[in-house]
Amino acid sequence: MIGKYGADTVRLFILFGANPEAGMDWSDSAIDSNYRQIKAIHSALTQGIENNSESGVMDEWLLARSHQAHGSWVDSMSDVSLRDGVMISHFEMLTDWQWAQRRGGVSANASRKYLATWIPMLYPTTPHLAEEMWKMLGQDTMLALTIIDMNSTKENSIRDTIVLGQEEYLRRVIDRARSVRELAERHTEGNLSAVIIQTAQDWKVDLAAQAIRMHDDDFDFKQGGNKFLQTQKCFQDEGLKGDVIQFWRAIVVGQKKRRGRIHTWGEQERALVSSEYDEIGFISQNTEFIAVALGIKNVEVYRAGDGEDVAGKARSSLPLEPGIAWR
Repeated sequence: MIGKYGADTVRLFILFGANPEAGMDWSDSAIDSNYRQIKAIHSALTQGIENNSESGVMDEWLLARSHQAHGSWVDSMSDVSLRDGVMISHFEMLTDWQWAQRRGGVSANASRKYLATWIPMLYPTTPHLAEEMWKMLGQDTMLALTIIDMNSTKENSIRDTIVLGQEEYLRRVIDRARSVRELAERHTEGNLSAVIIQTAQDWKVDLAAQAIRMHDDDFDFKQGGNKFLQTQKCFQDEGLKGDVIQFWRAIVVGQKKRRGRIHTWGEQERALVSSEYDEIGFISQNTEFIAVALGIKNVEVYRAGDGEDVAGKARSSLPLEPGIAWR
């Protein structure tokens, strides 16, 4: 097998196949799959080394992902969770690189920074590949003689969190649009050619941001939540009062089997909401990518209430959960 696929492929197969304390079965199809993965990694690394672009729209996201991935990889390798570590270094890092290319590419500077983080992560499992690419990157010393800084990316910055959160938000919007499309196609004759995205009204974004800050300060929503709500300007609008109460419950209490959003939002989502993230601006910048991903011609985005309420989605729109309809 080493003669056919190379030592790195066999090492990848073994280390990804099982952690040190677990057994594994040999699989010809699995080792062939690992060989294809090695070739894909080699192709991506070569692409990064040869990249000469002066700018890249995905620079910030790719570097933020490298910080996060490196921190997770360090934790896995320190715990001798080799399978988890290999998943990050040989699969997730490649997937992130490929996503960045699909989304518009990265600059030569960002490429080299990403590779300088990625290649040392490849070394414990596939040393021959890593040494070759490290030299091609222009490094003078061998990786075998290099000490990896295990504390360099232990914590992500707030900016990293927001940048990563934006991209996850975009993926969720596309996934939700696909799900809604399946339902729309059952009730529509002819082809669907446009998706309409209605983001939450400003008062919802403001209330959600305040709720997160209050939750972080251990505010007792049962004791003082209603009193606080009654002081808000949106609550004074008789036409909105019912919607305000319903939204507040969805954020801090929850509905049916789902807890309030302040209890279920993750770090990235909380950072986006707290920063009163401009959903319209971000989606507008990426309408072309969304259209290609969904295979349609038109993507319309506006704040609920600022345009036609297609399929009655305006009322149900929430921060980070826009109302989505097709036509």
